[in-house]
Amino acid sequence: MIVANRVGALLATASTALCLAACSPGRAAPANQDSVIPVATAEVQQRVVPRSVNVVGTVESTGMVTLQSRVDGQITRVYVHDGDEVRAGERLFQIDPAPFELQVRMAQATLARDRALLENARAKEHHGAELEQQHYIAADAFTQLETDLASAAAVVDQDRAALDNAKLQLQYATITAPVAGKIGHIAQQVGNTVRAATQTPLTTLNILDEVEVVFALPEQELATVRLAMGAERDPLAVTASSVGAESAQATGKLTFIDNSADPVTGTIRLRAQFDNRDRVLWPGQLVNIALNLPTTGPELTIPSAALGESAQGSYVFIVNRAGLAEQRTVQILRTTSDAAVVSGVLAGERVVIDGQSRLTPNAHVRDVMGRSPNAAEHMDVRERQRQRQPQRRQPT
Repeated sequence: MIVANRVGALLATASTALCLAACSPGRAAPANQDSVIPVATAEVQQRVVPRSVNVVGTVESTGMVTLQSRVDGQITRVYVHDGDEVRAGERLFQIDPAPFELQVRMAQATLARDRALLENARAKEHHGAELEQQHYIAADAFTQLETDLASAAAVVDQDRAALDNAKLQLQYATITAPVAGKIGHIAQQVGNTVRAATQTPLTTLNILDEVEVVFALPEQELATVRLAMGAERDPLAVTASSVGAESAQATGKLTFIDNSADPVTGTIRLRAQFDNRDRVLWPGQLVNIALNLPTTGPELTIPSAALGESAQGSYVFIVNRAGLAEQRTVQILRTTSDAAVVSGVLAGERVVIDGQSRLTPNAHVRDVMGRSPNAAEHMDVRERQRQRQPQRRQPT
């Protein structure tokens, strides 16, 4: 009975001592290892982030030429096929040249005849001038000789114009490419008769060496773009990539901003020009447009995965030096493909990028990417004691 009373007294004394130790002021109870939440973090970085506005645009040819015949006649030869690429001045169609060659010969003969008449009138005028000085002919007769000479000269000038016109008609019988480009569908084939008056289209020719991309920006971005255009000496750079094939890119320059906004969509129409000799872009194609804007210096960036949304706005979880999760409201200034430029954090702080769904403010966390300075304080006391005990040898 005495022994039992002593054991009870000792247990009571031990319990009291443990309670006093645990409840002593200035000493926090150690966190249970099971209550520490593992998370992945990333450091808030201050760096220069390229600024760009990303939209979708449509490729347009800088020019589409509809080829038509300027003379009447029958097509005798087609030198190209559907979809051919041609150089400026390359032959495309041949209209029967025989009628035009005949007109040229007739005009040449008429010119030769009237030149002879002109020479005769000039000789008569010269001889009449000598006679008029010797008073062998009347003044009126000499005036008539001068009139005949001027009339003959005018007829020769008219014949020259007729010959030039006949040669021009012969030249029009051979239809060439006015610019380099890509041929569309050939609408008229050999044997078809075309007439200039009906303006029958033969084919179309799209210019591909240079193309334009038309796109629209929200009107809220207009001030930034105009400010950037005024600050930059060179035109703003624009990058275009095929939808679904971002590896194929072309770089051009911004050339046009419309003078009014669309009141229905609230957007501004812009146009950029691209060198397309490598044929990366195609008229009518939809492309992803990135309008590159000048940077304003280093900015605070965090991975996009760190962002969360609440009724109060965007927020992140910061792991402080005590190893506790601190929820902080941030303002998103802009985003890139994998990061966000924000305010409300400091460079060097660590934000949670994975595991934040299990966090609450002031929750104990263990950073699996980079352990916080005081993370060891959250280990179980018994675990640390076990680590300090010497390892016993296993019996052989």
